Amino acid sequence: MVCNNNDERLPMSFFQRLGFGRKKAAAVTSTPDVLRFATPPPQLPNPELPVTPAPEGPGREKFRDFFEIMPSAFVILDAVPSQDAVDPVDFVFSYVNPRFESLIERPREALIGHSLREANPYLQTFHTELLMYVLSSWDSTLFVDETLLPGRVLKITMYRPAENRIACLLEDITSVREGETALRRRHEVERKLALIATRLISCTRDNLDEIVSDALMQIGKFYRLMRCTICRIDPDAQRISMTHEWCAPGAVALKPELQELPAENFRWRINQLLEFGEVWIPDPEGLPPEAASEREFLFNHGIHSLATTALYQDDHLSGFVCFHLGAGFSLFHPTDMPVLHAITTTFSNAFWRVRMENILQTRQEQMLQSQKLESIGRLAGGVAHDFNNMLSVILGFSDLILERMPEEDPNRADLLEIHKAANRSKSLAGQLLAFARKQASEPRLLNLNKIIADSSNLLRKLAGEAVQLRIVPDASLCDVSMDATQLNQVIMNLIVNARDALPSGGIIELSTRQVVVGESDPVFQAHLPPGEYAELTVTDNGTGMPPEVLEHLFEPFFTTKKVGQGTGLGLSTVYGIVHQHQGEILVRSAPGAGSSFSLYFPRASGARGTSTQSVPALSSGHGHEVILLVEDEPALLKLGTSVLSRSGYRVLAADSPTKALSLARQEEGLIDLLITDVVMPEMNGRDLFGELRKTQPRLPCLFMSGYTSDIIDRQGILESDIHFLQKPFRASILQQKVRAMLDELAHPQDDPLST
Repeated sequence: MVCNNNDERLPMSFFQRLGFGRKKAAAVTSTPDVLRFATPPPQLPNPELPVTPAPEGPGREKFRDFFEIMPSAFVILDAVPSQDAVDPVDFVFSYVNPRFESLIERPREALIGHSLREANPYLQTFHTELLMYVLSSWDSTLFVDETLLPGRVLKITMYRPAENRIACLLEDITSVREGETALRRRHEVERKLALIATRLISCTRDNLDEIVSDALMQIGKFYRLMRCTICRIDPDAQRISMTHEWCAPGAVALKPELQELPAENFRWRINQLLEFGEVWIPDPEGLPPEAASEREFLFNHGIHSLATTALYQDDHLSGFVCFHLGAGFSLFHPTDMPVLHAITTTFSNAFWRVRMENILQTRQEQMLQSQKLESIGRLAGGVAHDFNNMLSVILGFSDLILERMPEEDPNRADLLEIHKAANRSKSLAGQLLAFARKQASEPRLLNLNKIIADSSNLLRKLAGEAVQLRIVPDASLCDVSMDATQLNQVIMNLIVNARDALPSGGIIELSTRQVVVGESDPVFQAHLPPGEYAELTVTDNGTGMPPEVLEHLFEPFFTTKKVGQGTGLGLSTVYGIVHQHQGEILVRSAPGAGSSFSLYFPRASGARGTSTQSVPALSSGHGHEVILLVEDEPALLKLGTSVLSRSGYRVLAADSPTKALSLARQEEGLIDLLITDVVMPEMNGRDLFGELRKTQPRLPCLFMSGYTSDIIDRQGILESDIHFLQKPFRASILQQKVRAMLDELAHPQDDPLST
């Protein structure tokens, strides 16, 4: 019993205002100790003599009426002798008000004249001792009791209004106590939630799993759960997997079992989450028939009660948090659901933030990689430009020499080796230009399935006998706009790369698929704008690649092959061609898990047709027309003049645009064809062509360059009806192209540069 100090006064009580005296009171807030009286027990009247009743009068009736209508329970107990040797004093009811009757659910007729011990079987020793204390000391006592009426919390005040009489005021404070408990619990929940939210807010992708697992542990211990889990939903595969789990001691972990399960197994729960955002199952027996699989799952895993709240990603259901209760665990209350929702929201926010960080970092890495590759591309393109000029000289003059050299000449074999080396160098320069996206492209509408089918025999030969090549086409695949030659080059490079990853043989799968990329697609949003795409995927079950190889995969001359087994330009060429056609590459690989290269090309519409460039027809290559040849590289100018002159043309050779304009004025518009380099000092080839067209509007032009950025558009696509010759070229190709263009003069086409 906790009592106030003797020198402290309580406020005037109800009984004191009624004239029952002002005495020091004791407040008892818990089960009191056995009381030991400081004074002897009160002297009770002789039991053989009747107790003198209090005098009747109008004042007594007035107070009785007041007690009858008061909202608190009120009783008066009379102390009478008892035949019990242990408790010589008993207390009997002499008055109870209606509120007391309703509180204990017994009428006053069953109470008046009966002892307190008979009326309440829950009466304990300390209650009797408190009564004796008040009776003997004239002190008032205030205490809170939870034992007299099970399920009720009573605030009891005892006074001694008269000799051998005790008055008791009982207030039912059960709802107040419940409110205090709920408020205290709410404050504790808010504190716990704030701690969890603070950690989740500060988490990064490196420590996300650790912090989420710790948060589940804190929640599980606070709510005394059997298990607390997080499951994620794969919307594409319609699969559910458990990603995080906390289990109470003795509970069986479900994470190993709940991986890649069909979402259909949890269809009822998912539908409830989609509609309400939560699922509360106090008893699995009460589940509807359509939730039979859910009921079976709960029974099989010993879950007696379940609360589930939804995880969202971009306003779409992405998973859920489950709170499991087993046998012997306290049940959830509906008022707990808002708190569980708040906890789940903190998880959703953490997952979203880390996801955004991943996307940001991915885009930053892509930007850095793109800038690095762009820098390398500019260098490669510049090198290829000068390299092609030199190769044009080597190939051209070797062609002229071979044309005049007898078959039996002992030097012919040496010259042919020079010619072969130059051709191999030409291929190398072409790959550099492809990576730099400076290679001229002649796109047309193509179907990837048809291109693959037409080249399947060649691809199987490339793969080799030890490798099984599987081709899996999608019949609904859309058309794409691509250069057929470059597309074949891409496919062959990927097949060769996959083959090299299978030193002991294996399987290569070449598949196509129609893909629709949405604005919030988590797989593609960092790579592709929304729209329809044709997907081309080459997958192998080979050795795979570690992250440090993936980081440099598309860089020119980067290779993991032995010296002499590769140039390191195969995937660089693929990278350049795919991006030149507004496509994208996604690579998935891990050591020992094989590799997958997925290429995405945007859907193209229109009618399938032929290339934008006409293929020159073979002819004798001889003519008599006047050709203005403009080239700032002296060796190439000399070569072109020699080749064309040998074919019968009259060649006006100019090493600069200024000289070319001067020669054109001298000829007074009698030039039949302009052949010009693109990149020159003073004036580029396009501007020179425009100047000459002012005086000779129908003058045709053949552009030639080893670096095509000034004659092709930004995507590397040749403008319609622009005639172009890629350096390096052989003398015979120059002859054929010139003759074909001059033969077309009889059938002029629309002027591409006219306004």
